[in-house]
Amino acid sequence: EPSPPPPPSPSHPEPSPPPPYTTPSPFAPPPPHTTPSPGSGCVCAPEWTTDDTEECQETQYGCEANACDGDGRPWCNVLQMPCSYADPDSGVNTGAYGGDWIYCTPDGAPKPPPPPSPSPAPPTPPSSPQECVCAPEW
Repeated sequence: EPSPPPPPSPSHPEPSPPPPYTTPSPFAPPPPHTTPSPGSGCVCAPEWTTDDTEECQETQYGCEANACDGDGRPWCNVLQMPCSYADPDSGVNTGAYGGDWIYCTPDGAPKPPPPPSPSPAPPTPPSSPQECVCAPEW
């Protein structure tokens, strides 16, 4: 008896099963950041205001030498929160007055003097003049 004909072949192959789910590796590098990550160092905002005092409602620029509120130390509002800063008295560490400010070094603060350069060697005294000597031929 003849064998039955084979079934017709499908025009589209069967879809393959999805790959098994895997948990991302904890050792995979983090995605790149285009902005500072939380906890990065604090930076003064280039321009800022605050409602603390009438003077502070005027635009302040970076870290000004004289604090607009009369504080004895210069301070500024930070560019981005959260951030970390070493000064324990700064607002980002205490939460005082909104917590978005730091004590800072004024932008125009004098830089420390450069180390002294070695002193130049004393000039060599001129040698004593010699008598003129005529050339044997010229």
